[in-house]
Amino acid sequence: MPPKEEQVQLLEQGKEEYIDADEYLSRVGQCGWYQVRMHMIICLYMMTTTAQIFVMYFVGHDPAWRCANGSEVCKYNTTISSTRQVSLFNKRCAMNRNDWEYAVPKRYSIVTEWDLVCENTFWALLANSIIFIGWGIGGLTLPYIADRVGRKRVFIPTAAVIMVVASVSGIVNNFYFFVCTRLVIGICQGGCQVSIFVLSSEIAGRKYRAMSGTFIWFYFAIGMVMLTYMAYFLNNWRMLEIISTAPFLLLLVTWTCIPESIRWYKVKGKTEKAEKLLRGIASLNGRAEPTAKLIPETGKLTPENISVLFTPPKMMVNTWIQMTTWIIADITYFGVSLASEDLSGNLHTDFALTSVMEVPANIAVIVFCSRFGRKKTVVTHIFLAGLACLGVAFIPLDATYHLRQLKLVLGMIGKYATTTYFNSLYVWTLELNATVVRSQAIGFFLVLSRVTGTVAPTISTRMKFIYPPLPFFIFAGLNLISGFSTMYLKETMGSPLIESIQDMHNWLGITKTPDEEDKNIKK
Repeated sequence: MPPKEEQVQLLEQGKEEYIDADEYLSRVGQCGWYQVRMHMIICLYMMTTTAQIFVMYFVGHDPAWRCANGSEVCKYNTTISSTRQVSLFNKRCAMNRNDWEYAVPKRYSIVTEWDLVCENTFWALLANSIIFIGWGIGGLTLPYIADRVGRKRVFIPTAAVIMVVASVSGIVNNFYFFVCTRLVIGICQGGCQVSIFVLSSEIAGRKYRAMSGTFIWFYFAIGMVMLTYMAYFLNNWRMLEIISTAPFLLLLVTWTCIPESIRWYKVKGKTEKAEKLLRGIASLNGRAEPTAKLIPETGKLTPENISVLFTPPKMMVNTWIQMTTWIIADITYFGVSLASEDLSGNLHTDFALTSVMEVPANIAVIVFCSRFGRKKTVVTHIFLAGLACLGVAFIPLDATYHLRQLKLVLGMIGKYATTTYFNSLYVWTLELNATVVRSQAIGFFLVLSRVTGTVAPTISTRMKFIYPPLPFFIFAGLNLISGFSTMYLKETMGSPLIESIQDMHNWLGITKTPDEEDKNIKK
């Protein structure tokens, strides 16, 4: 396939003007009413799917306990919680079950309803982690399908399944069936979240791409805060599962309003459909319909297979660094979120405050990525997250009131920094990889990060019983290592989206060896 400059020169010899997708979007409106309408619809889907990612923070919560009335073995005269009396919390495991009781109603969480403590703690961790395993399975398959059949054809069905299955999970009476529903939700998240991000990023022009891809995370934060308030007022895990998803089923009537990706049409050689969609965007944005045509794809693009990101060696190093950065970002992000209760000791307040930090974090992504670049934004905030987690680790759980407040502030800074670099990483990764494997690349990194993210609940909720500061020491160490390795990746700010693998090779400075050239000549 000839370079784009060569293509334009060849096509301009004809009577019609040919332009690329970025130039076409600049003429029909890079950020107009069309893009606003699309974001309003897509972001509402984001709110309800987000709730299912974090709902286990409340649904799987192991609450405080107290001695049962009349017990001759249990002599504690106060409630025992994991945030204040860490050394006493597991003492109940040495007692008979009728010597202690939960300090909350039976349907407070799955832990209280199915008694998932002591020798049954593994099952609570499984219920908490299995969504990440499912996410890994979905991430391996659904983004590939999205690159084959289109973003919309994956996004809408997976979102529908998440909402239906999540509502069903609130009425099941069998724990193993509940775990299965969490697995299904995780599989669908592997396709839904990636499709949401790619769709929202590809509809905007080059100038607004970072803002477009980041805007959806505001609704991610809103979904988390919404979930916190529901959990606080309902105090019933079954009602929380149903109310956080069932009403959003009404969104499915908007499926006809969501078009396919313009860039997917173009890469698949369906330029006429892409041009028709672009003319519709011009009409909605109040712009004149361009008379130009999209530059058609000529020749065969590189195979749509994730393996192309691992050869040659320079490409492999580029991919490996992205992989490790995603893995550490995921473990830190979900780990800090699930460990929120250990900041000041208040389950709902701590989660709400750390969730609210996603708002300034997303503003920072838009401002810093556009002004200072993707690389500086990511690297700086990785180090900030590491230092904040280190500060949290040095303040004990039983510290004075003022130190606990300082710990909460450091935790909020850590959540802000982690969210900023994690969401910036989405934008950066999107631009570091070619269109022909973009969904697969992001899906692949999400697979690895989500599968390894299964350790986040264990680090956050169980490691503190070994050594209270250990979870945040782990988060700090991982981020400091990640910060140095990420410096190798290239800046992408202001660059056009890479369309093919050959474009990616050229951008990274990879040249073909004489042997490879001979093979191409023979072919």
